[in-house]
Amino acid sequence: MPSNKAPSSKEWDLPKLRASINFQDDWKDPVSGESIAHEFFDVKFYPYNPVGAPPVFAIASKKHVIICRITQNGDSNTNPIEVLKLIRDDDENAANCSCCWSKDMETGQPWLCIAGADAKVKVYDVKEGKLVKTLVGHGGGINDLVTSPLNPSLIASCSDDTTVRIWSLLPIHSAQPCMFILGGDAHTWDLLSISFHDTGRYLLSAGHDQTINLWTIPSCPTEPVTHPLVIHYPHFSTKEIHNSLVDCVSFFGDLILSRACWEETIVLCTHHL
Repeated sequence: MPSNKAPSSKEWDLPKLRASINFQDDWKDPVSGESIAHEFFDVKFYPYNPVGAPPVFAIASKKHVIICRITQNGDSNTNPIEVLKLIRDDDENAANCSCCWSKDMETGQPWLCIAGADAKVKVYDVKEGKLVKTLVGHGGGINDLVTSPLNPSLIASCSDDTTVRIWSLLPIHSAQPCMFILGGDAHTWDLLSISFHDTGRYLLSAGHDQTINLWTIPSCPTEPVTHPLVIHYPHFSTKEIHNSLVDCVSFFGDLILSRACWEETIVLCTHHL
């Protein structure tokens, strides 16, 4: 029987735009020099904040990364976003599209890793706004970056060169920071998305070749290495889920979420780890 009770006004308090962010200098393509519109490619929240602390997040957009904090206030007329730091990448060919958080394991200072078309991973000390290190090795643009959920000093990148590289940010690995290359013939076209499992032991990769691969990640060496370990074969691989490029893949617990942009479909599937 329908209720005669009038709906509360709060039921119709829909989300409203309270703030927006623009960059003034992202108007030219770094290769062609042609004018292009603003594009935001990646947003990542800082995962190492104390419980209850205001959320901090980073936005990557070509030559800029902006670090923001969300202030907790109930005033709808007040901008809830506080800009903490703006980092500009002045490399001529830089066009960043991905970022991930890490931290200095000795001092606890927050680090932010950014990457994109120039095939470099650049690691910044956020508080100082200074470049800490640059990781080089990919043979094509980098399309995604993720941090191990169990080890902030371990990050992964995927590239147009069809490989995934796993990097250590520890000082002991400064001479050779690339620990593992996930490659072989597992992927045949540009990679677009990667994701760590909550245990840090597994990693998903997907991209233009419609393939979703699940990799088993070895334990990170505790001593210096002279060259990365190449892993040629994934733990599991399938092309049966999608019929077009897979631009997003992620773990949902032990399940796998994936999306093919041209199919307008998100698939949830299972695989025994």
